Amino acid sequence: MIAEVLFDNSFADRLISVDEFRCGVIIGGRFGSQECLFLPIEIPKDDTSDDPPHRSVSPRMIEDLSEKWIASHCRNLARMIPGGVHISGICLTVPHGEFNSHTNHIQKILSHISRDDTLMNKFICSKNTEKLVLVADPKTKKFQCKASAADGSNNQFRTVEVKIRPFIDRWVSFKTHILLSLETHLPSDRKKEKILYQLQAAVEPYLQSLVTETQLLINGELRQADEKLLKDMDFSVPLDGDIQSKKNKKSSKSKRYDLPLDVDHSLVTSAGSKKYAVAKGSVSPAFTPLDIVIFGPQFPQWQRASSSSSLESGTSSDTNMNNGNDTNDSSGSFVPINRLLINGRIPGIAFLPANSSVGDLLEALRNDLVRSILARLQLLTEELHITSAELEVPRMLLPQRVLVRLPACPTLPLSDYKFLSETAEDVVNRLVYFCLPLGTTLTIPTEERITSNTTGLKNSVSEIEVFSSHRIDASCLDTTLEKSPELSADDEFSESEMIDEVVESVPVSSSFTLYNPIILVTSIIVLIIAILLAYYFATQSYQSKDFIPPPLPKEM
Repeated sequence: MIAEVLFDNSFADRLISVDEFRCGVIIGGRFGSQECLFLPIEIPKDDTSDDPPHRSVSPRMIEDLSEKWIASHCRNLARMIPGGVHISGICLTVPHGEFNSHTNHIQKILSHISRDDTLMNKFICSKNTEKLVLVADPKTKKFQCKASAADGSNNQFRTVEVKIRPFIDRWVSFKTHILLSLETHLPSDRKKEKILYQLQAAVEPYLQSLVTETQLLINGELRQADEKLLKDMDFSVPLDGDIQSKKNKKSSKSKRYDLPLDVDHSLVTSAGSKKYAVAKGSVSPAFTPLDIVIFGPQFPQWQRASSSSSLESGTSSDTNMNNGNDTNDSSGSFVPINRLLINGRIPGIAFLPANSSVGDLLEALRNDLVRSILARLQLLTEELHITSAELEVPRMLLPQRVLVRLPACPTLPLSDYKFLSETAEDVVNRLVYFCLPLGTTLTIPTEERITSNTTGLKNSVSEIEVFSSHRIDASCLDTTLEKSPELSADDEFSESEMIDEVVESVPVSSSFTLYNPIILVTSIIVLIIAILLAYYFATQSYQSKDFIPPPLPKEM
């Protein structure tokens, strides 16, 4: 049960700066019995409404809110948050009296938010039994928070105490990697539903092993689940009296020790007495300097060093296609030619209070990896459905996971998935649509409207102007999350180099076939050369023989 809600001054300023009706989704995390709120995210305009006059129109009151549209937005947003972070609820900028008269509709919205994907629920057991509604009165500038059962079993709201104080410096980021190796076959009709079902059925044993049979190695040591990750540090949220006393005195240590000049002071994450600074030019939130390894029956530790370098910047899928026919592989085994091999190096990230235990970190990383793998399979389904007529390509690269640092909360490590054909601008446009913090002022030309499609937004990010403190652009992206830690920056594969490397490594079972145009052309060239050589040697042999010319005719 949530005892109190915490958010800092910047969070509060975003809500009280809005002087009209707005509804947003809150990204937060649990700190014991405290719910820590990181960001209020703007809900985009509903462009799927059956009523054309209400399509792409901002709601003006609580009654205009669509519970299905908000739940859909929350599912898209859930793919961007790391392990340990969740959708805490919604926020409203309305008078408190208006909220009290629409509690039934708000309860319906909260229950729809809690309805996650059925397959996801098989592997992720949410501990969040309550959802929040944070109400900011635009007239009185006062906050009121209500909590209700997430499953809708109790329609009653209870009041939760609100405290405005800093806490983000007591949250830290963790990361690790696992290897994904999956083999299945594709249905012959190439329908999206059947492709997705086939992929999900193939990955279920893999995910089941991930969430039940894996353990953590921390710096090479197997530690107990109840041990603290970072020991001998005080990470408790300070009391009001402690905050006031710290404001009234300066630390002498701060005068003697300064941060390096090549460090962006705005990107310093402190965890107790330790600080992890981010060098200038890096957009990555500071990850804790811990070597975290997930291992188990399907994830032996030593496999991490043997992964192919051509797959280090993301996952790939091998497709052996032959119009649905079957064939024999290189070992003589009878296998379906419509098989799909998925291999890759999958990063997992988590954002937790720094006093979390080893068990907390393992659970958060498991949840993040499950979400990431299922999200990639959904994106692969779209790709296979779109390119079903072009599956002669033996290998394709799956979308790359890109780390995102929003200026509104740079410590929180969000992420998105970038297709190989996409640019950084495409990812930024998608962030502006799905992950725009509430209270961000946009200036958009009237002739250009933000429109969404299956891959993101159509408008150019250069046509969107925001305040400098709110700006979301390519500098917010970090594409190094899925790159090999063993390689230097000069040795990393670029996207074009990676494609060349991957195309050259065609599986043996699919290379030696007459349907391969390279083998066919090479065979024809060799045959022509053999015929020419045979003719040449036959001519030379005939001319080298000694023979007697016929006698000349006698003169009469």
